[in-house]
Amino acid sequence: MSRWRCTTCGGEYADAGPDGTPFYHTCPLLGPVRIRLAAGAVVAGVDPPPPGAVAVPGAPYPPEARRDENIVVLGNDENGAPVTRIRAEGLGRTLLAG
Repeated sequence: MSRWRCTTCGGEYADAGPDGTPFYHTCPLLGPVRIRLAAGAVVAGVDPPPPGAVAVPGAPYPPEARRDENIVVLGNDENGAPVTRIRAEGLGRTLLAG
C-alpha cells in the first residue's frame, strides 16, 4: 500500500484500504471551503470557524485539472484481456510513502 498526494486538490490517500480493497481517488468538484471573516477578509477554512465567519465555497477546479482514478475499459487486447486506463490524469500525483 502506498500513500499519495494529488497535485490538483492536495488530497492525501492510500491506493488501497486496510483490507487490500483498491481505492480510486477523484478530486472534488470544488476547491477547499474558505471563510469570510466578519471584517470581510476571506481566509482558508478553519474548524471551528471564528464567531461571525461565513463559509465560502471554493472555486471549481478546471475539468482538465481534476484527477479521476476510476477505471475505464478501452477494449480487449489480442489475447482477450481488458485494456484499461484511469479516467483522467489531472495534474498527476506524488508518492508520499511506499
